Amino acid sequence: MIGLLLKNSNVAFSRTHLMEVVWGNNTFTEDRTVDSHIRNIRDKLRKEGFPVDVH
Repeated sequence: MIGLLLKNSNVAFSRTHLMEVVWGNNTFTEDRTVDSHIRNIRDKLRKEGFPVDVH
């Protein structure tokens, strides 16, 4: 997921798109799973001093 986000820094992806790209169509994943992973990525970036804008 992080590679996709870094390569497309100015693109907003839907949860559905991220779930399909990362976990595929054949798995059952809750929508909030994506939210949790994004929150964890943002937290780790903040700890390393990167500015994280949430719009």
